[in-house]
Parts: sequence; structure tokens; C-alpha cells
Amino acid sequence: MNQWFKIAEWHLILAATCFMFFTGLRDDLVKWKPLTLTIMESIPLLMIVWMAQLKVVSLGGLLDIYEIPTLGGYFLSFIIIYITVRLANRLDQLDGLLAPIAGFTFLIFGLASALLNLHGYAILCFGMVGSLFGYFKFQSAKCKIVIGKNGCLLIGFLLGFMSLYLFNVAIMKQDHGYGGFRNLLINIPVTLSFLLFPLFYYLRRMILFVFFRIPWNHNIGFQQLLLEKGIKKSLIPYLLVMVQAVLIGLVIIFVYLHIGINLILGILFLFSLLVIWLIGYGLSKTKFKDRIKINL
Repeated sequence: MNQWFKIAEWHLILAATCFMFFTGLRDDLVKWKPLTLTIMESIPLLMIVWMAQLKVVSLGGLLDIYEIPTLGGYFLSFIIIYITVRLANRLDQLDGLLAPIAGFTFLIFGLASALLNLHGYAILCFGMVGSLFGYFKFQSAKCKIVIGKNGCLLIGFLLGFMSLYLFNVAIMKQDHGYGGFRNLLINIPVTLSFLLFPLFYYLRRMILFVFFRIPWNHNIGFQQLLLEKGIKKSLIPYLLVMVQAVLIGLVIIFVYLHIGINLILGILFLFSLLVIWLIGYGLSKTKFKDRIKINL
């Protein structure tokens, strides 16, 4: 834990990151076929999960699961990173809001890594924060400016990787323990990796589909709805970051009060459900419902 640069880890991380970046770059220049793109995206994931042995070995009591078989750990790790990669691409294409959401998440990951003396990962996360910060000014532009497939794949891959890595550190914390503020901060990646991206996004689409009869493949995102409600485009990134900060603040308070992880996730689940319901209700009342494009 005190060694901030391990060649055995980093040569695989750098190789997988470069592979993912050039996969996205190739898709930006000349589109891959869907199956080919999926295969190319899976190669760096297998490098990290199988070759670097970054697998989930325990859920630490989450849903009363304490041990995971080896094959199950590989599969779960692969699925988590893959979903994060796909969601990063969707957030950029539909809402153009990947930069603020990912930037704030990398900031939290960087702080957690620094407090745990994982200086190499802290530098990686803070470097990503600096890179994404440059896109904030484009949020106020009249035209829609996106990061692109190469950036989306790279950001999603690193988000999924850091989520899994810090989640494993959080599991180790249960056995060894870290004192003070680190004990609170290290619990945050659990929420970010298992709730913020997959749960929030897919529950939103499911509720809109089931209760509001809005097609699954609609192209309406958070940004369009907020613009319809009269919120300035330049303020939307900061509003979403504030929502993230509220979720993280709730986690810190709950952990400080020694509330169990299952109860914490249950409360945050209900909170997310309420937010998504309000978004769906507002979406059903706007003129966007009549302007849905089924095919993206």
C-alpha cells in the first residue's frame, strides 16, 4: 500500500488504457461494426480483470454476500467496467455532461487514493480532473460539443477501473481499518461504483419506459429537460455536481453514524428513485415527449 508505483500493475494499466483510447479513435475516424467494437472494448477489460487480477473477491456484507467464487469475481468485475464504459459514452452522446460528472468522481477517487498513500493512482485521477476541466467551458456554448468516442471509452474505462480498485481497498479496510477521515472517504467508491452510474441511469430509463410510456431508445436526457425548465445551460454541470456532492455527503453522514451498508444503499436507492421519478414526471409534461427519435 505504501508503494506508489508498481511496474507489475502499471504496465498493464498503461497498455489497456492506450488500447482503449486507440479503439475509440479508430471508431471516431471509421466506424466499427457493433460486434467488432464490443470485442475491441473487451480486450483491455480482460487485460485488467484477468491479467492484472483485478477481481471482486467479496462484497463485504453488501446484500449479505461475503465471498464470491473466482469465476464470479472475474465476471462481476468485467460487467462493472463494461457498463461504466457504455454509460460514459451514453452520457456524452445524449447529455454532453460526461465531463462534470466524471471530473467530480475522479476528484473523489483522487482524494481517496492520496489519503491511502496510493500516490500513483492519485496522480492519475487528478490528471483526469485537469483534462476534463477544460470541457466545462463548452457547457455554455450554443452548439453541442461532445468529448468523442475515444475520450468516452478512456474515461469510462478508468472510472470503472478506479471504482473496482478502491472497492477492493474498502473491503481490505474492514479487516485492517483506517482511522479518521480516511475511514469515511474510502466508503464513497462503494456508492459511486454500484449506484451512481449503473443504477441511476438504468432506473431512469426503466421508469420512463414503464410508467411514462417513453420508448427505451429515446434521445432525451437531463440537459434537455433542465433547459426546458428554464435553467441556464452553463449552470447545469454545477447542478449535477451538487447532486453528486449531496449523495456523497449522505454517505459520509451515514458511515459516521455507523449505519450498515445495506441500509445506506437502501436509503440512497429510494433517494435516486425519487429523483428519477421527478425527472420522468417533468419529462412527461414537456413538449419533448412529442419530439422523441426512436433511432439514435
